[in-house]
Amino acid sequence: MVEVKGTVSLDGNSIPVGDIIFEPADGTGPAAAGQIVDGKFDLQCPVGTKKVIISAARKTGKKGKDFGEDIMESYIPAKYNSESERQENVSQDSENEFHFVLKSM
Repeated sequence: MVEVKGTVSLDGNSIPVGDIIFEPADGTGPAAAGQIVDGKFDLQCPVGTKKVIISAARKTGKKGKDFGEDIMESYIPAKYNSESERQENVSQDSENEFHFVLKSM
């Protein structure tokens, strides 16, 4: 396991709160996950080529009918999460610092 850290922004703005996952690109072995807070993340991850999945949700301003809870919406485009093809190499011999600059369009 090595430290992996970096930043995430969408359209030039830091992601206030979200999640980031580094899962094995070949589908075998454990994934590593962490929170994005104020556009930054820091987690422990196994070495190897990883598929990167980034997600975040925000309040819509609407309330649920049954319990009055805030209704949330995912606002990170699918190409960065459910359809992600982004891969990074996590190495024992490097700083493993990644800066993800995401775009809505």
